[in-house]
Amino acid sequence: MTINSGVVIGMLAAFVVANLVAVKIYVKPQKNMDTYAVGGRKMPWFLVTFTYMSGWYIGSAYTGWVGNSVDIGFFAQYLAVYGLAGLVFLYLLARPVWSWGKFYKLETPSDFMAIRYSKGFGKFYSVFMLIVDGSWLVIEIITLAYIVNVATNGAISLTMGAWLGGIIVGIYTIVGGVNASAITSVIQGFFFVLVGSVFFVVLTYKTYGGFISMYDLIDANKPELFALSSEGGVGSVKLLWITSIITGTLGTFCWPTGFQRLYLASSPRETKKAMYVAPICALVVLTLILMPAMGVSLLPDPPADSQSAEFWLAGKYTGSVGVGLVSIFAGSAAMSTISAVANCISVPFAKDILEPIFKNVPRVTLARITTAAVFLISMIIASIDIPQLNFWAIIFYGFVCQCIVPIVGGVFWKRGNTIGSWLGVIVGCICALLANTTTIFANVPIGGVLTGIALNAIIYIICGFIKAPDAKVEELFEVPKLYDNDGNFYPEENPELAAKEVQE
Repeated sequence: MTINSGVVIGMLAAFVVANLVAVKIYVKPQKNMDTYAVGGRKMPWFLVTFTYMSGWYIGSAYTGWVGNSVDIGFFAQYLAVYGLAGLVFLYLLARPVWSWGKFYKLETPSDFMAIRYSKGFGKFYSVFMLIVDGSWLVIEIITLAYIVNVATNGAISLTMGAWLGGIIVGIYTIVGGVNASAITSVIQGFFFVLVGSVFFVVLTYKTYGGFISMYDLIDANKPELFALSSEGGVGSVKLLWITSIITGTLGTFCWPTGFQRLYLASSPRETKKAMYVAPICALVVLTLILMPAMGVSLLPDPPADSQSAEFWLAGKYTGSVGVGLVSIFAGSAAMSTISAVANCISVPFAKDILEPIFKNVPRVTLARITTAAVFLISMIIASIDIPQLNFWAIIFYGFVCQCIVPIVGGVFWKRGNTIGSWLGVIVGCICALLANTTTIFANVPIGGVLTGIALNAIIYIICGFIKAPDAKVEELFEVPKLYDNDGNFYPEENPELAAKEVQE
């Protein structure tokens, strides 16, 4: 791949400047946690849409998953399927979670855990997500560095890319909080959804002569790329594909970048509008990214590193400008995810862990300091070659999936309680750990993570029937009745409960 690195670097620099200018123009000073963490609960649906996308539309879609598409074909499309499914299921959480956020002034997923179960469980969730999601933050910073390194033909090293990318995203995230993340996500989303979709259609036609021609080429030379399974049973590719989709979908509920977005909109209806658009974008964009990569191994002189396939295709068939565009698309996805994750894991840790220690420091200041520290630590780790980082990130993903039980159970079932949450999550995490470090679940069709979720749910349900819900939970489930889908408040529905609404 022969490209003009100056052109690519110039395009990336212009894109970064556009993001910083947008933050400067549109993001107002963040004086309190209501604006810093949840944007004042006034975001319109289109802002919410792109903030949702920033949580799951990751830069590694252009690297790791593209590599999977090259090597194993259609299997990699599970990313698009579970991205779609996860966003659709979040639709069901919109009204109750928004209502609780508005009534009790909740700002983080940990706040929900604290009010639904206990303050101790809420603090656990804050620390848990800082560690677990923090590992994926590091991976996404590494991905951004890889994108810049490959796009510039090595002119910018991996270490320099990690620090440059981390510092740039860190600046606007620390200053502007969730509002900065939302504004930049709109700009970034415009590129990778609209411009990106057109580009990848054009690239496919330039490379293969169209999608049908590409499919014919693959079918004639490497039909196994279309196959999900050549045989059934435990360990089959088809079963693995299905369980990967289920696990990914359940995980979508649990990442703080998804759940916290339910607080941002001006009403449940605005949140639901976002859910009409985001799933379509997920399906179209991810499919268009991954499909052209399926036939790369059949082209003359394919790249040795399958993760660089998208950049190789762009450089070979559209030149330096094409590589610059792919760099912007991939960099956009990585930047939006980095900003969203950093904000969503730093704010709860600052509130729940640091504020009781530094009581005289304003909460929003603690949040900024924590966010800065998270970026600094992540950039340092990203600069070190840690061979086992991806391995632990996969284990941590299994841990995150276990939180599906207390989240969904907490939203839809009154009898769910603190003991069931603690015991269920602990058992589920043990199963997820054993699944990746031993062969105990080798012959279990659904694998260790889903087995852990099943045991987790059984424990949660049993504990729920042992103890009746208390008055606090009964009150919690009455709150959504005070609001309609447009966010209007009707205190006359329950005057005694309405009087308890938390004020700013």
